[in-house]
Amino acid sequence: MQGNWPSASTKYNKSLLRGREVRKMKDLLLESSGKTELEFKQLSTVEIRLIKEEIRSAKKKEEQDLFLVYCAAVSMLVFGLLGILYFMTL
Repeated sequence: MQGNWPSASTKYNKSLLRGREVRKMKDLLLESSGKTELEFKQLSTVEIRLIKEEIRSAKKKEEQDLFLVYCAAVSMLVFGLLGILYFMTL
């Protein structure tokens, strides 16, 4: 039984025993990978400036909304704790 293990392992690992060269694999990957080139719409400097302003204003609004959410959460926490303390003293 023990004599069959080496032959069985070589039988199932034929792909590992063939021994491909690393250079061939690299060449194959480089040839078949192909690079994707992105093409962007050409914009004037005025259009780029408008897009940047829109992005900045949207980011500023998101930050303000997040600040309001944090303030609301903190105020609810504080008033909740104060309410608990108030009812505990009664």
